[in-house]
Amino acid sequence: MSPAIIELTAPDISCGKCKANIEGGLAGEPGVEQVTVDVATRRVRIAHDQRRTNPGQLQPSSARPATLAAP
Repeated sequence: MSPAIIELTAPDISCGKCKANIEGGLAGEPGVEQVTVDVATRRVRIAHDQRRTNPGQLQPSSARPATLAAP
């Protein structure tokens, strides 16, 4: 089964450290296969296994100040 893709916004991100925090925080979540953060557009693209996780669970604990939201 191919991964499901979800795109979210991270309205509070503004730098490379924010990007690293979000990517690192989500990369360790069960079922997350790939995380791509674009600081310029404040978009987060997550490829995940729907059998192991769902969009409601995808909030990186290390990035609480940069809370993710649906676009």
